[in-house]
Amino acid sequence: MRVNLLRDYKEECRLLIDSYRQTWKETCYTLMTDGWTDNRSRTLINFLIYCPHGVAFLKSVDASYITKDATTLCSLFTEIVE
Repeated sequence: MRVNLLRDYKEECRLLIDSYRQTWKETCYTLMTDGWTDNRSRTLINFLIYCPHGVAFLKSVDASYITKDATTLCSLFTEIVE
């Protein structure tokens, strides 16, 4: 039963995100990022998109072993935008 519910919720989320994507060309959107570091100094960066219809999670990046400078962060943003 759990597998079926998980599959159904995953499909529901995919349809919701697809409906958001259709409005992005008309209403524009904002790319947002959020990061945190755990007790072991591992860094995770989350990328999200905000549009008038809601917020959607795009991607997480394990940034534990990368240099956190403007060049690296800019390349991560460029990758997400493309």
